[in-house]
Amino acid sequence: MLMRVAGSDAVEVYTAGERLIMFAIIPLIGIEMAVVSVAGAAYGGRHYDKLRVIHHFSILLGLVIALCTSIITWLFSSQIASIFTYSVETAYLAPSIAAFLVVMCFFYPFLPPGMMSSSIFQGVGKGMTSFAITVLRELVFVIIFAWIFGFVLGFGELGIWWGITAGDILGCVVAYVWARTYFQRLRANT
Repeated sequence: MLMRVAGSDAVEVYTAGERLIMFAIIPLIGIEMAVVSVAGAAYGGRHYDKLRVIHHFSILLGLVIALCTSIITWLFSSQIASIFTYSVETAYLAPSIAAFLVVMCFFYPFLPPGMMSSSIFQGVGKGMTSFAITVLRELVFVIIFAWIFGFVLGFGELGIWWGITAGDILGCVVAYVWARTYFQRLRANT
């Protein structure tokens, strides 16, 4: 999609920006991995009420980290982009990468509910549910929103960025609601 609306530079901006996003979410990935183990132990010990506590606490901790990371990314996007575009050949990409980071930082606070919900499902042995959430988010919501914003509404490269953000946000909200529904069903069956 990016090649079609903006050319190869747009792909370079996206690739560099995604690498930076991966750095930003490393702490959330660490929490996510811990949630899998802790949720598995609680589920295996039949302490189903603790799953909701694990979910809630991990989301709160992740939210604090994500908000801080989002604010730092928003405030220092130009400086962060310039670190990764220091050569003469890539310096012209710095403003675009900074703009990409500004758009993407809006979905950081939505990541913890989605990530921790997927981890809960992995921990309780419902890996296919976690996989379905990821497919729904990345292959359905992100692609549909990127296409709508980029092509249908005609916003081009910026529209694709906002489409990715909107798709990720919706996917994380769906994951959170799915997990809360699972907790209610689990509680009703015990």
